[in-house]
Amino acid sequence: MDKTEAVLFTKKRKLAKEVNQARIRLENNSISYNKEATRWLGIWLDSGLCFKAHYQTRLQKAKAAENRLKSISGTHGLSPGLVRRIQIAVVQSIALYGAEIWWQGQKTWAEDIQKLINR
Repeated sequence: MDKTEAVLFTKKRKLAKEVNQARIRLENNSISYNKEATRWLGIWLDSGLCFKAHYQTRLQKAKAAENRLKSISGTHGLSPGLVRRIQIAVVQSIALYGAEIWWQGQKTWAEDIQKLINR
């Protein structure tokens, strides 16, 4: 019961406000609806299914991986070709995880990802 949560996916704001106050009863326990994004199979799902929370989380993790790669390449003197291969294998794969689901041609998101790749 500790890990049980309820999530409602809807685009209607009025219904989402009403559901936030509702509760579900299971085996003498009350379960409220989760207002934050929920992670399911590595994808962060929010109630409106806009994937903004997922995108921000993945971009933050990709930037952290990029910073670790910079520190490794600076101290150990990796060649630029090897750094590029590691960047493609690690940083880009972290940033673009689940892109088949959330990518809809967002220009601002594309600019952020392009900046990440160019660095």
